[in-house]
Amino acid sequence: VLVIDDDERVGPDLKELLAPRGYEVDFVTGYGEELIESAITIAQSFRPHVAVIDFRLTDEDDDSGGFSVSEKMKSACLILYSAFLKVSLTTEARSRGFFLWVEKQNETIEIIQGVDQAAKTKSADRKNFLVENATGYCNRKILESLFGEGTDIPATIIDDVLCQLFQDHQKVLLRPVT
Repeated sequence: VLVIDDDERVGPDLKELLAPRGYEVDFVTGYGEELIESAITIAQSFRPHVAVIDFRLTDEDDDSGGFSVSEKMKSACLILYSAFLKVSLTTEARSRGFFLWVEKQNETIEIIQGVDQAAKTKSADRKNFLVENATGYCNRKILESLFGEGTDIPATIIDDVLCQLFQDHQKVLLRPVT
């Protein structure tokens, strides 16, 4: 889970809530364009399944920084986390592909449940998605054949991709093509 918020208290607070539930949580704080650039840089190396993004990343009333950073995180399941939710904002969030929106003033259980639901759409581990592999190739070998030896891509990404491709299933069987 990657938390992006200009309020420096939000990231550590969400980490405290989510880490005991088995989530790896990183967060980005700052202000304006610098915050957006840092978030994109961290997302490229952290590769979050879920991004919890504040809408206002500066103090300006019409700021849509949360939407601009979300455009760079297409592979993550996006949760809009804002103190300023209104119908026009949630409508825009829906049209931009956000999975969920949670008001910061709501009970903490809402953001926890939201992250749990979002993670199940992207993470094979969170969904308890089972991949049976009869090909003779382990995930690391598959990644190395695609991206070369020494790739830093986590081996679990193979299962995550299959989980996303076969969303309506709990299990897949990989067999060699004859």
